Amino acid sequence: MLAADPVVDSAPSVPDIGPGHDTPLSGVQLEYAFAPAPRYPGDAARIGAEGTVLLKILVSTDGAPREVVVQKGSGNHSLDRAAREHVLAKWRSNPARRNGQAEQAYGLVPVVFSMQ
Repeated sequence: MLAADPVVDSAPSVPDIGPGHDTPLSGVQLEYAFAPAPRYPGDAARIGAEGTVLLKILVSTDGAPREVVVQKGSGNHSLDRAAREHVLAKWRSNPARRNGQAEQAYGLVPVVFSMQ
């Protein structure tokens, strides 16, 4: 069975830094509203490629991924590209909150591709 699974990063909570900061929160634990696993790329499956792609995701105030960057690649370009493009197109999260207000936030998410 081919599987590509998102794994939630257990990053520490960010302390409340008060109003007046326009910078996205960082190091928060993302709470997924919708995070289906990406399809295994055919070329990667044919050669038995496996690995974990670590993505840095900027989640907007509406929960959509605004920016997705490969923080650490899997060693296979097809797996890295599939993870990044899928998350950008399909995933939604609950927005991070500071003082009760939705805020943009960065989070790290590993996506595991396994042939098991």
